[in-house]
Amino acid sequence: MDILARKYKFIEEFMKIINSKKIEKLELLEQVLHADEPGFSGLSEFELKKLNSIRKKHLSGDGNSFTLEELRQKFKDTYGIAVKNQN
Repeated sequence: MDILARKYKFIEEFMKIINSKKIEKLELLEQVLHADEPGFSGLSEFELKKLNSIRKKHLSGDGNSFTLEELRQKFKDTYGIAVKNQN
């Protein structure tokens, strides 16, 4: 049984014991299964448009760019919380 057939078999079995928590898990599983497909991001159409808009601004030079240190300072100034280095 190939991956696509197993996926649909899983969905059929899952639908027999459906509830909202399990639906959320199924949607997450679907995103994971499609994550390696070209063109699939798991983002909604609205999120993709917003991301594309931000990217265009950045590429045209109209957007803001910050170093990691500038972002840490900005976060500290705005929220009063120091962000530690993860390295």
